[in-house]
Amino acid sequence: MKMKTSLSQDSILLILILNVFKVVSNQPLHLSPYLEQGNIETARRDSLVNDPTGVIPTSYSGLFTVDEVLKNHLWFWFIPAINSDPKAPLVIWLTSGPGCSTMLNMFYGNGPLKLTKNSNGNDSYERRVNSWAQTFSMLYIDNIVYTGYSYSDSGNKGIKTTKDYYTQDLYSFVQQFYKMFSEMKEKDLYVGGVGSAFKYAESLAYKIHEDLQAKRDNILLKGIYAGSPLLDGRTQLRHIYEPFYSLGFISYKQMINYTQEDEMLNNLNEKKHYLNLESVIYKMSNLNLENINTFTLSPDTEINNVMSTDAIKSLLHVGNNTFELCNLEIYTQSADDVYQPFQTTELVTLLENYKVLLFTAVFDGIISSPGLEAVLMDMPWSMQSAYNDSVRKVWREDNVVKGFYTYVGNLCRVVIHNAGMHITNDQLNVTVQMMEDFWHYGCISNTPQ
Repeated sequence: MKMKTSLSQDSILLILILNVFKVVSNQPLHLSPYLEQGNIETARRDSLVNDPTGVIPTSYSGLFTVDEVLKNHLWFWFIPAINSDPKAPLVIWLTSGPGCSTMLNMFYGNGPLKLTKNSNGNDSYERRVNSWAQTFSMLYIDNIVYTGYSYSDSGNKGIKTTKDYYTQDLYSFVQQFYKMFSEMKEKDLYVGGVGSAFKYAESLAYKIHEDLQAKRDNILLKGIYAGSPLLDGRTQLRHIYEPFYSLGFISYKQMINYTQEDEMLNNLNEKKHYLNLESVIYKMSNLNLENINTFTLSPDTEINNVMSTDAIKSLLHVGNNTFELCNLEIYTQSADDVYQPFQTTELVTLLENYKVLLFTAVFDGIISSPGLEAVLMDMPWSMQSAYNDSVRKVWREDNVVKGFYTYVGNLCRVVIHNAGMHITNDQLNVTVQMMEDFWHYGCISNTPQ
């Protein structure tokens, strides 16, 4: 009887222990406490993404606490260069939208994974043959809470949509990342993303630049990059109808009328310039503004499905957190910051000191070349006159046109052919070559003319 009682107690104890471990495994992996205690190897070990199928390449995932008062936790997925090149740069990819997770680009852009269906017909993923992660160490950061798996213990109070606040969070993240992966501090750093991510990239790069100038840090910042960059929303949206007219989608009269109507909307409410964009979406509702050459939309539902499975949550150490691919609340709160009048000081400083790559796509219905050029040609930097007088060069391979480019000073300006808003998805191999050229030469190289 004693043995029976003893076994029963042991069984109860075992069940309790297993339940404790189950609770722990359902919690997101917070890495900041490890770093504070100096347990770097434990942090790296616990954050390792161990995919038993081998589909996901060697990578790391977890959360850094970037605001100890609000308890803001930013989630990341770090993929060291698959080709194991010891000189491979670190490329940071930031949230766009605003309010959309970097996982949009992981599965529908430059990441090493792409969507597929499994044998049961459910949404799944497989390895890409090529990706930016083949050449570069890719660090995807969902840098605003409630995008992706990032979150705050303070609820919506943790949402930061003004430059000083989100820059501080990002900078805290970068410092912790380098503490955990100290070997990456010896690599060249490039910061960027697409669309509104330019705002975050520019601010973070400028903050790093200030610390470098003050000799407070030794990060090897080499450049910033942005696809379909939103520099000055008011100016760029003023030119948004020009591509539709030049491609024959609207008449000259429509272009003039639409532009005047949008200007009236903006003048009625100076702060909310994004009303212009909503007006464009309404007027051009018969087109897919992501890519006006097709009606194929980004697979938002499929990405949400994959990222919400128990299997992927376990691999990425996010516990029971809810995944948000695109958060409308974040978009609404961020709009004033994203569309505020463009302050040129930071970008001009970066242009004078680092490489800058800005690329757009011919069939992007939102961020067009005419709008971006209007901003760049009015930007007071040392090479402004040279840029304004420059000519485009054709980027081609044999008889295939990949795009067009201009290279003046530190600025590499590229227009990608046969692509829409999701440039890295539409022309993945072209953008891989573009980034490799940007890394090695500052812009597109060896183009036959």
